[in-house]
Amino acid sequence: MRKEANGTLAIDNSLITQSAGCGLDFSSSTGVHSVSNTVFSYNQQYGVCLHNALDTITFAASTFTNNTPYSIYTTPLSSGFSIPADNILERGIFVEGGTLSVNSAWSPQIYVMNTITVNSGITLTLPGSAILKFLGDQALEVNGTLDVNGAGGYPGSPVVITEIRDDTGGDSNGDGTGTSPAPGSWRGIHVAENASASLDYTEIRYGGGYFYIHPWWGNHYGNLRKDNGGTLTINHSTITKSAANGLGLIGTVEASQISHSLIFDNLGWGLYVETTACNLNIETSKFDHNSGGGISLINPSGYTNFFANTIVANTGTGIWLGNETAATVGGTDANGNNIYG
Repeated sequence: MRKEANGTLAIDNSLITQSAGCGLDFSSSTGVHSVSNTVFSYNQQYGVCLHNALDTITFAASTFTNNTPYSIYTTPLSSGFSIPADNILERGIFVEGGTLSVNSAWSPQIYVMNTITVNSGITLTLPGSAILKFLGDQALEVNGTLDVNGAGGYPGSPVVITEIRDDTGGDSNGDGTGTSPAPGSWRGIHVAENASASLDYTEIRYGGGYFYIHPWWGNHYGNLRKDNGGTLTINHSTITKSAANGLGLIGTVEASQISHSLIFDNLGWGLYVETTACNLNIETSKFDHNSGGGISLINPSGYTNFFANTIVANTGTGIWLGNETAATVGGTDANGNNIYG
């Protein structure tokens, strides 16, 4: 079945099955559509496809089973369709790489990702229980706003941003236990100049993949990097298993806050800061078992406040302050690091 152009479509209590292509295809369409109590099964090119559709599409109490390669295909433009947790998706939602040019609120489902770029002035909102799994060497590029609110999900179900071999939420690459996730499998999240991000109850894993930008090989974002301008807020979150730094702040970041978070087991620094004038607050967070060290901080003209943090068992230095950087430290435990406190 295929829906094009404008008009409406309502499907209820139906079976869409055994198509050689897509079971239900929205192609460059507009309108308000609903799909409820419907089974999509054994379709050879996804159960549902959304090709640059600007529709308002809502799924309710529907089931996707034995569709290949994934349950749903969407371009970034169409990715804001509503598919709440009462729908059952056996193989997740595949998001084609490209640019997100409309404000989009995703659903509490599993998304399999190529590189997505959030345009300037655009907001991507992720709710609790959403899981994003990136394919190899892919990234989330934010030129607008990233708003992640894991607190809105089920108890104990944060937003998870990881790589495709991580079986959190299900075996999305379909290989059983044949492969395991590893640091550096995807590039990570890059919050670019004048962009902003707010992450609440979020877990970021296995990023930090190195990539080439002429003329240098060896560039990386870590799990998350914030560049000049804009703001970054991280609360109740976990950043781990990066092949490089866990979190990086580069350039003149206007204001950043890290609170009640855990940054651990990254192969570079837990937190790497190289700015000139950032207002940085780090409180009630833990940095441990990072191979490069706990925190490296260059912020000579900014304000840095450490309060009630734990910085322990890092392979390198616990806290390193460079280039005449001043910091206010209170109630912070920094011990058991291999080089200095």
